[in-house]
Amino acid sequence: MSEVTHPQTDLADRADVEVLLRRFYGRIFDDATLDEPFAELRVKGLDSHLPVMCDFWETVLFRAGLYHGNALLVHRQLDSRHPLCANHFARWLTLWNATLDEMYRGPVAERAKVQAGRIAQSMHRRLRGIDATEPIPIGTTQVRMEFVYDGGGMGKGGDVTLYCDGKEVSNGRVDRTQGVIFSADETTDVGRETGTTVSPDYTAHTSKFSGKFTGCRSIWARTLPTPTTTSTRRNASGLRWRDSRSALQ
Repeated sequence: MSEVTHPQTDLADRADVEVLLRRFYGRIFDDATLDEPFAELRVKGLDSHLPVMCDFWETVLFRAGLYHGNALLVHRQLDSRHPLCANHFARWLTLWNATLDEMYRGPVAERAKVQAGRIAQSMHRRLRGIDATEPIPIGTTQVRMEFVYDGGGMGKGGDVTLYCDGKEVSNGRVDRTQGVIFSADETTDVGRETGTTVSPDYTAHTSKFSGKFTGCRSIWARTLPTPTTTSTRRNASGLRWRDSRSALQ
């Protein structure tokens, strides 16, 4: 009986990423669940697709700044031809994690699994979610998010409502939240993301807010009182804040 071997090396550069992606796509092309969404790529081949994905994962894992595309747009186009459901994203993530575990071991490999999970969840949410009914107007604007937590322990989901100047513009559902922490080396950024991006729509290099940011407030509450209360407190720009209350039980 042969002894099971475990990988001893971590992802270190683009060459490692390319080897990983080739094995990963080989599995995808033979997978019954992902057969339809990846049918066109299987016929076309990886010659043109693989360099783009190497740029993407080099940017995600090593902050190389090579990927400047729009991943959401690409997946919207794919979704219009082959509707993507939760099972597709779950299977994609399962194969990704399994391939990583077979080939690499270390903090970068673990980060690749964490990031893939975030990407899958974000992409599924954006494709199946609800867009705002109107764009943010030009001028001084208050954007507010209210998150009402389901309760019942850590990592549960909740309902999200977005407001623009007090008017509801979108609402949706977050199925689950991060239970403890994202990562020891992540930062809390305002106006620009220098670490992991929240959405696959952009990269850390293209995330800088082009307007003027005048302030940010976060209010936590265990119960949900009156939906909104107007505060007389003003920030430096003279904008009066409308306080939001989030329920955490």
